[in-house]
Amino acid sequence: MADDMKDEIYYTAIELLQQQVRALAPLHEKGAVADLWESQLQKDGYETHREGNEVWAMSAAYDASLPSLLLEVGIDMALPTEEWSGDPYEPIESECCLYGLGINRFGASAVSLWAAFRLLSATPQPYNLIFLVSCKDDVTDTRELDVVLQHLPPIDFALVGQPTDMRVAISERGYMQLDCAVKGKAGSVVKGDGVNAIYKALPALTALQDFHLEHLSVTLGEVKVATTSIEAVANGGMIPDVCRFMVEVRSNDCYTNDEIRSLLQEVLPCEVTLMPGAAEASHVDVQHPFVRRAELLGCETFGSSTRSDRTFMNCPSVGMGPGEPAVAGDEYIRLADVREAIEMFVNLLDDLHLPSPKR
Repeated sequence: MADDMKDEIYYTAIELLQQQVRALAPLHEKGAVADLWESQLQKDGYETHREGNEVWAMSAAYDASLPSLLLEVGIDMALPTEEWSGDPYEPIESECCLYGLGINRFGASAVSLWAAFRLLSATPQPYNLIFLVSCKDDVTDTRELDVVLQHLPPIDFALVGQPTDMRVAISERGYMQLDCAVKGKAGSVVKGDGVNAIYKALPALTALQDFHLEHLSVTLGEVKVATTSIEAVANGGMIPDVCRFMVEVRSNDCYTNDEIRSLLQEVLPCEVTLMPGAAEASHVDVQHPFVRRAELLGCETFGSSTRSDRTFMNCPSVGMGPGEPAVAGDEYIRLADVREAIEMFVNLLDDLHLPSPKR
């Protein structure tokens, strides 16, 4: 690929990143970021598709005999924290870094994957290449993404953009939240009758504190379980008849959420209800062609505790992108990291031979 083409796409990527920061401003409609990406892809000459605020394009005509590779990044509309020192909606370049809202969380990954999509599309690839930008209210909002995945051809491998400092997240923790209710019996404080639900909940809380599962993941370690809130309400002079507490579970790739929930129910003397938004842990085989190439190119692999769209994809996937995994306050990206990320994505994906689709 010609160096002048790479340079042109890199500089366009930086301009696109600046435009994206401004499009996140509250004065714009929710779909402003999706509009930006739809316009850019059309300007690039691609046929675009849109479902709500999800925008995607394919590099060429779909070939059912080839596997399909998805480049996806989730863009959330979360508001800036109070730790910002300047205007988060006005991108500022300083000392070879670009500052602005979302630049580290998703912005740099989005433009780097877009640039790789452009460059890879310039030559025939042994797969169908799809680029998808998923705009949402927050990282847990996957309603439109679920619909889009049904419209796409079967995906054989997905690369999800997220800030990993260009390490390859080959596994990702699952998530579920459980609503636990311990029932007592209402009674009077003065009379001393009834069954105090708070006291009755203590054995359950102790059981949670002592709960451990034996199987450890090579990349994720043990399953994490924690009580995150507790509530019991009664009128004055009365004891509560119900004590509710929420339990958050971050699973590893050794157990399914159903298995963990069944094991918890065995030790908890109370009702346990699964809350919406649960996601299974994900893991890709270390012998997968992408992982093997990544290791040959010197990329470190690891297990991620950060939630991403990977957990909602029913295919082998990895998470990867420029930027630090956790940045509070003023978000920034080193401009050199964007250029290096584009180069690495192209090296990882160019002429990558995925397993033949089984359809």
